[in-house]
Amino acid sequence: MQVPAAVVTITARDSALARRVTTEPDGTFVVPNLAPGTVDIMTIDGADNNDDVVGGPLQNVTQEAVQEFQIATDRFTAESGRSASSTINVVTNSGSDSLRGSGSFFARDSAWQSLPATYDRSFGDKPPFDRQQFAAAIGGLVTAQRVFWFGALEYRNQDGAVLVGSRDVATRTIRRGFAPAPLDDLLGSARIDGHPRDADSLMMRHGGERADDTGASTLDRAIGSASFRQASRNRYQSLVGSWTRIFSPTVVNALSASYSTFRNRIEPVTPLPQLTFPSLADGTSFRVPQGTRQERFQLSNNATLVRGAHTIRAGGEWQRVLARFDLDVFHSRSHSSR
Repeated sequence: MQVPAAVVTITARDSALARRVTTEPDGTFVVPNLAPGTVDIMTIDGADNNDDVVGGPLQNVTQEAVQEFQIATDRFTAESGRSASSTINVVTNSGSDSLRGSGSFFARDSAWQSLPATYDRSFGDKPPFDRQQFAAAIGGLVTAQRVFWFGALEYRNQDGAVLVGSRDVATRTIRRGFAPAPLDDLLGSARIDGHPRDADSLMMRHGGERADDTGASTLDRAIGSASFRQASRNRYQSLVGSWTRIFSPTVVNALSASYSTFRNRIEPVTPLPQLTFPSLADGTSFRVPQGTRQERFQLSNNATLVRGAHTIRAGGEWQRVLARFDLDVFHSRSHSSR
């Protein structure tokens, strides 16, 4: 199924945006067209939302704040600016003439959790898991028919676990167990819309996300120890503004500007050298610590002209990206044993 670049209205809390849009196994990225999330282009209200260092989308959007989304796979227009497996644009909600709000709560525990296909059922214990997800949104009117506001928050608390091993020197075996893998994710969005005249529409939106999680480092062996985990800290901020002017029923111009920041830091849970045994990765991965810093300035303008059955669009875009990738590999010593 090819998903056209038309705007689709979200009517349910679907885990996939369309049949060709799924999620990666670790649930981190949206994966359109069955391609890795690092080769896609994602925008929020037209503002670039991509990691220019390693690829993939950056900030998430609260489900309560999503009004519409657009998806284009394998076919692109000039406004995309570059090629990718797919392009996704998310349009956020705005306020209305009346005060309206919504809220939701989602809870899950290990009773509803399936075991991995490769899980050794002779191990006995099931991995612990629970998740609580809270969301709320509210919006309303500032000035009759002219200025509207909207805000949304979402918080996710997850207590998961990763399968780890420990050496039993006496029996020369690897004992298996579970180590905590918590996740705390807070994200929000605030938007204000103004219509000073019937022909003009102004919008400004601020979005932010704060995510902290612990998980397993990249393994060189079949299993890692509890110390072979890493803690990730991610901070996202974005500010976007736009001005749309209707010159006539057939001519529309849209001007937008945005600024966004991304801060990522990955640290070992225990500062130790990496110890690599034939059946176990112990200590701390040599791949951490590492971090990413990125700032993006974006300015774009597009004009649209409609003549009968034809639509002509012309415009330009300027971006300045300041990025830094700190890769402190071999920060700790690495030892291997055969």
